[in-house]
Amino acid sequence: MKYWALVTAFGLAIGQTAALAIDASYPNDMELRVLPRFCFWKLRGGKAEFEQGFALLGEQFKNSHHYCAGLNFLNRYYRAPASPEAKSVLHFAINEFTYMVEHLVPNSSLAAESYLGRATAYALSRRDGEAMRDFQTAVRYNPRLAGAYVAWADFLVERKLREDALKVVTEGLRWNPGHRALENRYTTLGGKLPYPEPVAASGSPALPDSGGKAPEPAPAASTQSVEPEPKATTTDPDRPYCRFCPDQP
Repeated sequence: MKYWALVTAFGLAIGQTAALAIDASYPNDMELRVLPRFCFWKLRGGKAEFEQGFALLGEQFKNSHHYCAGLNFLNRYYRAPASPEAKSVLHFAINEFTYMVEHLVPNSSLAAESYLGRATAYALSRRDGEAMRDFQTAVRYNPRLAGAYVAWADFLVERKLREDALKVVTEGLRWNPGHRALENRYTTLGGKLPYPEPVAASGSPALPDSGGKAPEPAPAASTQSVEPEPKATTTDPDRPYCRFCPDQP
């Protein structure tokens, strides 16, 4: 009996250790270095940094730590996508971005980015219908968020939907002329030169509806959207795991 009690206790201890290995904490100091600068202001800053945060993001700065945490969980996933904890990390990311999209202030400067983050986490979790809806919503909030078209097109290519991917990239170039990553994907997917004509200053993007998935109703693009600095990138060959890291100087 004592032997089996010891074995059982040992097994429980291993299970508890494994559970603790899933890091559900908010970004540490090292992780903050590759997140948008307002994340440092929100999580480590004082009065002066908070004033900067409100000046940049408005009232959305109050809960921007959820957005920062969502990005950080994605980064943790990319650093170890084959780890036993990867699925849980994506779940944490979805929860953080969901909080953001459910608590967006009017004309939120983080609306498009929050939907893009959740779309990415959904896509990595193979929740394709939800990913499609969030990609669509992201670019409807901000048609000039080039990274959303890049991520959406890559998602469609991985699902063998190259024609729809080309439609997404084409629309992305209309709103973001000269964007290198979009131009590269346009030619790779068979797009014909010259590149698509840019759109007027206002309007809504024409979006594909792949796989028969009906998008959820989405708001019109905000005229007051502010893209956080430094800009996020999804195409850094030196840091492929870090799709939301700031551009290198």
